[in-house]
Amino acid sequence: MKPGSSMHSSQVIARSLKITRTTHSLVAAITAAVALNSMVAIQYLDVSGQAALLVAVFVSLGVGSLAVSKDVYSRSIQTVANLRSIGATTGSISSALASAMIVYGLMGAVVGVAAGGALGLTFGSSGAGSVSLLSEAIGVIAASSGAIAAGFYIGARTTWRS
Repeated sequence: MKPGSSMHSSQVIARSLKITRTTHSLVAAITAAVALNSMVAIQYLDVSGQAALLVAVFVSLGVGSLAVSKDVYSRSIQTVANLRSIGATTGSISSALASAMIVYGLMGAVVGVAAGGALGLTFGSSGAGSVSLLSEAIGVIAASSGAIAAGFYIGARTTWRS
C-alpha cells in the first residue's frame, strides 16, 4: 500500500483474513457453471420441472457457499479473534466477507444465465418466447443469489458458534 493512502475498514478486514480473489473467483465460476446448466435445462422443462430445478440450484449452491464460508472462517479463526479484540464487530467482519462473495456469485450467475440462455436459444428450446426466457433467467439468478447468501450466513454462524 502506498504511503498516505487509506483503506476502508472492510478492505483491512478482508486483507487480514487473507481473502483472495481466487476464493471469490471460485464462487463466481461455480455459480456460472450451475446457472449455465440450469438455464439450458429450464428451457426444456414444464412448470413443475422448473420449480424442482430451482430448488436443486438453491440447495447445491447453498451447500457450496456454506462450505466455502466455513473454510474461510475456520482457516482464519485466530485472525477473527484478533480483529474482534481490537474493536472489529462481528457485523463488520461478516459484511466484508459476505458482500464480496455475493457480488462475485451474482456476477457468475448473470454470466451463466446469459450463456445458458444463448445456448438454449441456439439449440432450439421449447420456451414460449422472450418473456418466458426473461422470467426463467430471473428465477435462476434469484435462486443462485439467495443460495449464496443463505449458505454464507449459515456457514458463518456455525463456524463462529464452535
